[in-house]
Amino acid sequence: MKKILVAVLAAAVAAASVSAEGRFVVGAKGMFQLNAGTVVADDFDFDDVSQKVLPGGGGGIFARVNVFKGLGIQLEALFTGNNGVKQEWEIDGAVATQSVSYTALDIPLLVTWDFNLGPVILTPFLGPNFSIPLGDAKVKSEYDGKSFDSDISVSSHFIPGIAFGLAAGFPVGPGAIVTEVRYLHDFTPLSVSADGEDGDYDVDVATRGAFGISIGWQFMF
Repeated sequence: MKKILVAVLAAAVAAASVSAEGRFVVGAKGMFQLNAGTVVADDFDFDDVSQKVLPGGGGGIFARVNVFKGLGIQLEALFTGNNGVKQEWEIDGAVATQSVSYTALDIPLLVTWDFNLGPVILTPFLGPNFSIPLGDAKVKSEYDGKSFDSDISVSSHFIPGIAFGLAAGFPVGPGAIVTEVRYLHDFTPLSVSADGEDGDYDVDVATRGAFGISIGWQFMF
């Protein structure tokens, strides 16, 4: 994992070194996320079951080089937790819930465009996202006042997707406070490994779709 983070920063530094026109930006941010656009897979889509929004969040680092008159390339390494899905249904008049959540390393590679609106720097962005699930998925079930927790192996090793949104920078001294809204959509579902009579088999859980709000700080060189 350390090698991945080093590679992210090294790639951004290399891009900055070959750009004579751009200015280099590095920063960090924290993020609150709602999995409001997540779509449950057919394997988990049951009758009389309603889907609930699963909140999550995380944070990470980013580096950007502006290569030509506001046009830039930004590389990020974000750890996001509580990705997944939550479902609710009734059993004998009592409400039961179950959530399947997981942690991921998300690596977006974004095309950015800076423009000024008074003192504020607005930056729309768009690009592919490469997601790597980390560890086991967490399964939490609640019914009749009782809670049951367990882990299940994740069989997805790599999930491609897309990220887009808008950031706003408020210059302060040598850097800027940055707020951001974004939407992240995966192209393939998270799969987990289930036990069967004939051995383990993969079960699709859900395809992530998440709205995120973040705040952070960036330095501009």
